[in-house]
Amino acid sequence: MNNIRLKYITNINSIFKVDEFILCALNLAFLCFFSNNKISNHKNLVMWSDGIYGKFLTGTKKIPGSNLIKEMRLPKDIKRIIIIGNLKPNEKKFLKKKFKVKVQYKKIPNAKEEELKKKIIINYNKTDLIFITLPTPMQENIADYLSKRFRIKKIICIGGGLAIAAGTIAECPRVLSKIGMEFIWRLRTDTARRFKRLIYTFFIYQYMKLFSHSKQLRLIKI
Repeated sequence: MNNIRLKYITNINSIFKVDEFILCALNLAFLCFFSNNKISNHKNLVMWSDGIYGKFLTGTKKIPGSNLIKEMRLPKDIKRIIIIGNLKPNEKKFLKKKFKVKVQYKKIPNAKEEELKKKIIINYNKTDLIFITLPTPMQENIADYLSKRFRIKKIICIGGGLAIAAGTIAECPRVLSKIGMEFIWRLRTDTARRFKRLIYTFFIYQYMKLFSHSKQLRLIKI
């Protein structure tokens, strides 16, 4: 049995003490695709607790992606944020106002993951921070590719958290968020697709957890 170690943080701003990172949300979707080998275990992968599964595994409070953005304080050496994925004009304005840095948007076409990788070109330097606003597992795999292809050192897979923080998407009521039931709130829109994904990720993760003896997940706080 292989022991798979995943690092995690409890304070978003501590991530900037790490020289190289791919920061991802630890939730049911991630666990499903990671356990099913749809997400690779990159050496720079770091997690934050997002959702009820992340809270249970780490024993720490969960931090929704929108709160992660709101609590984030960029170090002075970050001069530019590059967004890969989806970005509305108000979200770009939100980032500029909050972080007082340049914001560059890399719009990507609607394509399959492998095709998409070939279309992303980034002129990266060490003062850049990358946000990826795509669904799991695509965003984690794109991050893995960018890290290796362009030697990008600082990547945050934020999914829809930026849209919520900027007000594009309505924030989950606090009572649901507090008990880890954001998924109920999300089901009110695009219900059929979200419900199918929820059922799929739940059963795949449970199956891999019960019947796959090749992995044993260990979480290590940094």
